[in-house]
Amino acid sequence: MYDNNPYPATVVFPKESHVYDMMNGTYLGLIPRIETNISYRAQLYALLPYRVRAVDVTGPRRCVAGQAAVFHMQVQTQDGVLPSKHVFRVEVFGPEQQPLSYYAANVVAEKGEADMTIPWALNEKPGRYTITARM
Repeated sequence: MYDNNPYPATVVFPKESHVYDMMNGTYLGLIPRIETNISYRAQLYALLPYRVRAVDVTGPRRCVAGQAAVFHMQVQTQDGVLPSKHVFRVEVFGPEQQPLSYYAANVVAEKGEADMTIPWALNEKPGRYTITARM
């Protein structure tokens, strides 16, 4: 028999940290512990010694179908603290804002920054594409 019921739990961290709920994409605060529920659903938390203000994505303003384009991603921290290793989830959305899963990737960012090359297909529709990167 399976017990899929959630059970309340307190998770105590080794030290007070800036905690991020990675499954929901939310910042939980500078905290030493969390109150949560344990169940069959996975939970993933990132503990950082600094707060992330943003993840910046820069690249060419125009891209050409059939050619590759390089995009740079960089963590911006609160108070200018040097970032450590991160992993970005990069997603690309087409002109109708549909996700283009064949361009999606997890990119390792040493010291909080990394480049990603997108090899644009020859048959991509003209229009505005959106590239997002989150940790």
